[in-house]
Amino acid sequence: MTQEDIIRMARKYTVGGLEFDVEGLEAFAELVAAAEREAILELVDSYAKNNTDLADAIRARGQA
Repeated sequence: MTQEDIIRMARKYTVGGLEFDVEGLEAFAELVAAAEREAILELVDSYAKNNTDLADAIRARGQA
């Protein structure tokens, strides 16, 4: 997710042009993305016990 994506979503979902802190939004977006990755990884791990390639690829996205 890019900074532009975060700003676009924030503008779409803020009330009445409410001011927002871009750095705070980026940090929040990263927390949400990390939580979603972990939830996906739990599913991958439960369905693919013997195949770690997919889980490793998802984890690597969080390192970028």
